[in-house]
Amino acid sequence: IIIPAYNCEKYIAETIQSALNQTWNNKEIIIVDDGSTDATLKIAKQFEIANQNIKVYTQENKGSCNARNNGFAFSKGDYVQFLDGDDLMAPDKIEKQLKTLQNKADCIIGCCWIKFDKAIDNNIGGVGPYHSIMKNLSPKEWLLARFMMAQHAWLIPRKMVEISGGWDEEMTCNQDGEFFFRVIAQAKEILFEKDAIVYYRAPLKHTGVSIKNTYDKYQSLFKAAITYKKVLKQLANDTIDVKVAIGNYFRELAYNYYP
Repeated sequence: IIIPAYNCEKYIAETIQSALNQTWNNKEIIIVDDGSTDATLKIAKQFEIANQNIKVYTQENKGSCNARNNGFAFSKGDYVQFLDGDDLMAPDKIEKQLKTLQNKADCIIGCCWIKFDKAIDNNIGGVGPYHSIMKNLSPKEWLLARFMMAQHAWLIPRKMVEISGGWDEEMTCNQDGEFFFRVIAQAKEILFEKDAIVYYRAPLKHTGVSIKNTYDKYQSLFKAAITYKKVLKQLANDTIDVKVAIGNYFRELAYNYYP
């Protein structure tokens, strides 16, 4: 379980406890503090002292993608769970997904997710995903659907992270979409565990890069679109459905970028 953390002192204890509460006992928890200026590192260190399966590392502020890559380099597990420093998982999330993954080589697996604000019973909307990816799909089918999946809903075999090349540290927006496009392209099948669930913290008032119309944002979004086009064309020939999907992606990007 890899947790990048930056200035999340309000939430990091709850997130770490969420990882500790996983009913799958054979786990390691890697926390990478990305140069926090608040009490995030201090809180994480307190958990490290009390739990042998927690390791805390600290670095100069280099961004969440760099922290995830470094956390992965420090880790040893056969499966990888990325978990941001303010998000949560149901206690049996990983166990249920691993049971579904048994005898399923070269597959990755997602699950349901809920947006929440201050507490997990303060839901924003219903249980996601809200569409046709709540079933097992081929990589091509999943990429053609191209709907949002909370990044910590995924559980990934280690070798697929290695083959994918890791997180792109130059991106400031949609880093998870771009990363998982590449991971999904390596999978034999995309599985879905409907009985597992994660919680995605989405405050009503948000000031992050992902919602600000900046040049860096759209540069990153364009890079994700290029990756999408590349991996989808590698998986399938230039059939009509592939051409339409790629065209729609770039059309939406252009429409959203227009002032």
